[in-house]
Amino acid sequence: MSWKYGLIRDMSRTDYLITSSEFGVVMPDKFPKAKHHYLVLPREDIPSIFHLNRTHLPLLRELYNLAQNAVKIRGVTWEDFQVGFHAEPSLQRLHLHVISKDFVSPCMKTKKHWNAHNTELFVPYEKLCVHLERENCFSRLPKSLVNEMLSQPLICNQCKFAPESLLDLKAHLFYHWHSRKKEHEQKHIIDGISKMSFRNTPPKHIQAMTPPQLNQLNHRPLLLMYHGPRTFGDGHYFSPSQRKGYTRTPGNKGFRPPPPINAPPHYTKKTFAGERTVQNGQENGAIPRRIPKTDENKNQQVTQERIQQNLNSQQPNQDSNQQS
Repeated sequence: MSWKYGLIRDMSRTDYLITSSEFGVVMPDKFPKAKHHYLVLPREDIPSIFHLNRTHLPLLRELYNLAQNAVKIRGVTWEDFQVGFHAEPSLQRLHLHVISKDFVSPCMKTKKHWNAHNTELFVPYEKLCVHLERENCFSRLPKSLVNEMLSQPLICNQCKFAPESLLDLKAHLFYHWHSRKKEHEQKHIIDGISKMSFRNTPPKHIQAMTPPQLNQLNHRPLLLMYHGPRTFGDGHYFSPSQRKGYTRTPGNKGFRPPPPINAPPHYTKKTFAGERTVQNGQENGAIPRRIPKTDENKNQQVTQERIQQNLNSQQPNQDSNQQS
């Protein structure tokens, strides 16, 4: 089978198709001229665009719907595509081109590839439908006109840049595609932030508050209200009215009631004496004050020890005198 019938051969490959219906199939182009390039073929045997008439308008509409479904399956934006037919097709079986406008592809090798998609040789879907409705056919263009269009100078399809060579045009198109990709990423991030802010909007009665009222708002009961009932260390739940007299203490999970009026003082530090009285007249439970040792204290201690030794040495002499 000749290469001109390659599309008819690929229609039978179900694993190669993107989507299909009873009217036609969608497959990727084997030599894509852009990042996304799909072909939509009818199941009916229509050799080319020159065999269309007014009765084929419903079929063309079904092929257009298949193109939209394929773009949706690929997860790209429909506005970034151009959809149409070649006025001078090279392959058998009518096929609708669904190609992205970036035209960034290594298969874009010649000027004819570019002009075949960016001149009047590319007939948009809407223009063809209007032409068939009016003329009931699509005639072949003269050969001289086709050659003239294929040899037209290169012009960017997104701006008025006119490069000198196809290599300059491809570099320019890559710049367009890269900047547009950044815009899509930023838009995606902004959409995600807006969705998060929409989900976390406060209630209407809080939105209606003025800044002074928001400052006076008791945030603790507000958190308890949004996060459900709050249980405490013993698993008991206190209602908001019961929580009014309760205080929060550091190191304690939950709330605890205030101490009674006649209750003994509470000490957070460990006492030195248990239940008995501390020496030097300290009351039960009090913490004795620790005086740091200095040089003066050491000197006083040394002098007291010497006085005690002198007394001990004098005591035997006094005992002997008393006996005598």
